[in-house]
Amino acid sequence: MKYKYIENFLGSIFSVQTGLSEDEEEAMLESVLRDEKHLSVLEKEFTEAFLDPDISWSALLCNERYEVYESDDEEDAKDYVVEYFWKKLFPEKPLPRN
Repeated sequence: MKYKYIENFLGSIFSVQTGLSEDEEEAMLESVLRDEKHLSVLEKEFTEAFLDPDISWSALLCNERYEVYESDDEEDAKDYVVEYFWKKLFPEKPLPRN
């Protein structure tokens, strides 16, 4: 687990065992927006992930612990992360680029 905080964050919301509805998932994301400590750690890890040439966005989104989104390929998975997480959690910040 290279990105422990992101994986724990995603697992807490999207775990099959958790079984949250879409509205509950949105509420969890909103609660993160109100918590500066969590938001700061997520921003740091997402920034590192976007700068990591070896990351598997598909595996980050869909694995044995949780299923956020089953992508067609790595680019599709990355686009999903940008739209669903980065733009919602950090709307004023530019996307990190290599």
